[in-house]
Amino acid sequence: MTLVHEALYYRSLDEYLTHTVRFVQDGLRRQEPVLVAVPEPRLGLLRTELGPEADGVRLLDMAEVGRNPNRIIPWVLRSFVDEHAPQPVRLIGEPIYEGRSQDELGPCVQHEALINVALARAEARVLCPYDVARLPDVVSDAEHTHPIIIEPDGSRRRGEYLDPAAVVAMYNRPLPEPSTPLSPAVRPDDGEHAVVLERAARRYGAGSTSMLGLPPTSVAFGAGRFHVVTGPSGSGKSTLLRLVSGLDRPTEGRVVTLGNDLATLDRDALARLRAARIGIVDQVRDLVPFLTASENVELGLAIRGVDPDDARPRAIEALEAVGLGEHLDRAPDGLSAGERLRVALARALAAGPDLLILDEPTAALDRAGARAVARLLAGLDGRVTVLATTHDPALIEAASDRLDLVVASGREPVSAAR
Repeated sequence: MTLVHEALYYRSLDEYLTHTVRFVQDGLRRQEPVLVAVPEPRLGLLRTELGPEADGVRLLDMAEVGRNPNRIIPWVLRSFVDEHAPQPVRLIGEPIYEGRSQDELGPCVQHEALINVALARAEARVLCPYDVARLPDVVSDAEHTHPIIIEPDGSRRRGEYLDPAAVVAMYNRPLPEPSTPLSPAVRPDDGEHAVVLERAARRYGAGSTSMLGLPPTSVAFGAGRFHVVTGPSGSGKSTLLRLVSGLDRPTEGRVVTLGNDLATLDRDALARLRAARIGIVDQVRDLVPFLTASENVELGLAIRGVDPDDARPRAIEALEAVGLGEHLDRAPDGLSAGERLRVALARALAAGPDLLILDEPTAALDRAGARAVARLLAGLDGRVTVLATTHDPALIEAASDRLDLVVASGREPVSAAR
């Protein structure tokens, strides 16, 4: 058995349970591992209907594990397939359900299309239920993403299947125009500051149980320079990066990034700023496991709206720049930890950012790998502003400037770049 990907149309809970329970029980009889990821209350109904057999099934709430549709394949489906390989498995996944927002539906359809690529060689049978009574508008998408359709009466037919790449392209949407215009892009110059924090602080929670994520901090990071932020755990290094990138907002003070006062930008404008001018490499590299190094970089460019014809040569150029020109077609599991970091770095650099943000980039590397990354980042000096948190002596030595943070202990700490 290779991949069998079916859409199940149902109009009532009786039809839903009839087909899904039969699918699960058939897998259990064949001693095949079974995973079910559907939203409540259907998850609870399935558990009740299966009775003691439910103990032999991995049951997951799709509203939790599939909250981000882009992570369902690598974190749920692919990981289950890999866990039990080469044994055949059965999967029930219902990513499209009543209550999904319009912004989520497009990525859900893309997810369904990409199952046909990501699991193409897997020994897996995948059943995807669709509530055609409550969600009639999603039927055409189900037809385009599933080779086989199961009607409510149990009859099977071929879907109006499309190339997964075509479906993904249909649902790629540019980011909306921001309600607040961004400051015009200005290239690095020694007389400018790329990032300025003015008594910026972040406190989580309220009252006696609140926690100080970042104490009031005032600092300016010069444009076109390589800056490192150091300090013990709990001093606020990662929080500072989140404030600078607009992924979090300060509870007091002000953050200005690339000429933009982030307090004046709404969510869409912040997303546009990151897409257009900021590259981010965090501690979770988030490389797509079933894509090659080049495809991972191309995906980052596609999300930013780069034409596919331009994305490929830009991805190759970025990977060659980080020393991975001979590994373009390798998947992440065929690369070392240092090489995976460099793929993530190439993905961030390929978009031509003005600001590159890295959270503990060398934490998982050996000494030689750390020194190589330090040299690479130092080589960007004068072209891109680099802001990295680290404990690594190799990065600290290579940097132009260093900011030390200290853990707050009832007093405001002194934070100064030097």
